Amino acid sequence: MKHTRAARAYAKALLHAAKQEQSASQLRQPLENLQRTLESSEPLRNFLANPMIAPSAKQEALRRLVDEEAPPIALAFLTLLIERKRERELEAVLEEALRQLDEAEGVERAEVVSAAPLTERQQAALSDALTKAVGRRTILNVARDPSLIAGFTARVGDTVYDGSLRTQLERIRKILSQPSSA
Repeated sequence: MKHTRAARAYAKALLHAAKQEQSASQLRQPLENLQRTLESSEPLRNFLANPMIAPSAKQEALRRLVDEEAPPIALAFLTLLIERKRERELEAVLEEALRQLDEAEGVERAEVVSAAPLTERQQAALSDALTKAVGRRTILNVARDPSLIAGFTARVGDTVYDGSLRTQLERIRKILSQPSSA
């Protein structure tokens, strides 16, 4: 998702305010929960983006969605976004806030795509291996793509680790299709 200047600024302000209240460590779970809910609910995204719906109704909806364990700054921040008519940027703000939290905590996110579902043990082993490779604690975001045939790909920052059978077969195909120089 494209992060606008506004999304970066709002995320930075949220984290700064949370640090002032010493509640930054409590932000991750409520932000991740809200992010997942928004990603999986097109009706909610449409509701929040609709200019005909009163801001108070949007604020109430978000209040109900945010975990009761969330620090008060989280709800105050969401209320501010609605008041400033920045609902459309909520997903980008959440993503950017989580990215900034990761950075502050020394965490790296890895986008992993596997041909078959990964067991908890496989995910833990992969996370450990990537943590050693990048030198920072690594959290996996896992998705499936059967077209990989077998194996997985992992993107950490700008680096891609490709252990998929599809890529290995493609490399072999390229080697075999080159004219021999004998």
